[in-house]
Amino acid sequence: MLGFAATLEDRGGDMGAEQIRDLAHRMRGQAERIERLLDVLLDAERLARGVRTLSHDDHDLAAVVAGILAELAVGDDGRGPVRRELATPPSGIGLDPARPRYDGGSGCSVLRHVCGRREAPSPGVAIVAELTFFYGTMNCGKSTLALQIHHNAVTAGKHCLLFTRHDRGGGTISSRIGLAKAATTVTDDLDLRRHISRVIATGQAVDTLICDEVQFYATEQIEQLAELVDDLEIDVQAFGLLTDFTTQLFPGSRRLLELADRRTELQVEARCWCGDRGTLNARTVGGRIQREGELVVVGDVGDHQVAYEVLCRHHHRQGITSAIADGSAPAGRTHPDRVLQL
Repeated sequence: MLGFAATLEDRGGDMGAEQIRDLAHRMRGQAERIERLLDVLLDAERLARGVRTLSHDDHDLAAVVAGILAELAVGDDGRGPVRRELATPPSGIGLDPARPRYDGGSGCSVLRHVCGRREAPSPGVAIVAELTFFYGTMNCGKSTLALQIHHNAVTAGKHCLLFTRHDRGGGTISSRIGLAKAATTVTDDLDLRRHISRVIATGQAVDTLICDEVQFYATEQIEQLAELVDDLEIDVQAFGLLTDFTTQLFPGSRRLLELADRRTELQVEARCWCGDRGTLNARTVGGRIQREGELVVVGDVGDHQVAYEVLCRHHHRQGITSAIADGSAPAGRTHPDRVLQL
């Protein structure tokens, strides 16, 4: 916090000089107060040596952090103040060591970490649960990242539920590098909001939903995920493809692009057989690209002829798959009507 204050003093961004100095001064003062408080409470070595005696004063750390955020009211992008009403937490909200929180990002995440989970959001208190959509082509590590996020969240003490649909492993989230975890299968008639509400009604805590293969979810189910974030303050991490084998957006992915708080393209780039960046998903049968067919056909399983691969746009349009390129599948005669017209 002191380092951030120094940065504000030195650089300032788009804010006025006087405003920057005033914010930095207040942040420094509050940071020094917290530093003194933690110095008394957490310096185990000096307590053990008897240099300090344990303080029995009551300190409302949640209120301290809330006061810092209210005074600073700095936007999530760090560029300047925003209008954000942040009330002091109600007396019933305090430290809850049994329910540790973690969240990377805004100052509101700090308040959530300190105060624990709110069962019912109070007016004026910032809500920090988010609907995040991680997207990319096949082979870019979506399911691997989903399982890693689940592992990190559970290790941090969060209560997570896993969901998937049409995964090649059945009722699991599985990655091509061999990782797998059992998950609830999302069916056409599954009402996600009602399902989660029933889970909570049994007394089970739910902090985070990890949802894989969300391109196959119905648009209504995507909307239910958004409602869970807004109304029950449950974080949702969604993973999926953007486009189908015909280069059109999946309905579920389109709705997520419209509703998600954050949209993140995965940085692991799949490659076309030619070495260029792969941007489009292709369905093949016997090595030949398919332009028509059912939207959902599970491939790459056992000896099934249906397979999928990632191609660059040029070779997807031309219909030149890796099997055709290396001569293991007949290319047929090139004809203008076999080239995908965008």
